[in-house]
Amino acid sequence: MHPPSITAAYLAVFALLYAGLSLQVVRLRRKFRFAFGDGGNNELRNAIRAHSHFAEYVPIIALMVAMLEITGLPRIWGYTWRWEHFSLRGFSTHLACTPSHGPRNSRSAVQAV
Repeated sequence: MHPPSITAAYLAVFALLYAGLSLQVVRLRRKFRFAFGDGGNNELRNAIRAHSHFAEYVPIIALMVAMLEITGLPRIWGYTWRWEHFSLRGFSTHLACTPSHGPRNSRSAVQAV
């Protein structure tokens, strides 16, 4: 059994990406002066959602890939699999396919019906 070196390298890059997403949320919160929530601001809401999606999906996928690597998945499959799932193209496709979470307030709910 060998340590998951490929996964470790990707996790280092993902840690930097996560820090960048966190700093983006902090910057926008300061800019728009919202300590909690998004205040209806689309730019802040998108930054919060990108940060939260990253925090939700990357750990479990990294854990699954580490398990595959530990159990003997050939290295070429590890590189290929990660590239497809963590590429910007795949991430942007995910964002484009994510359904909206419904109306933001009761007025828009009435207008939507």
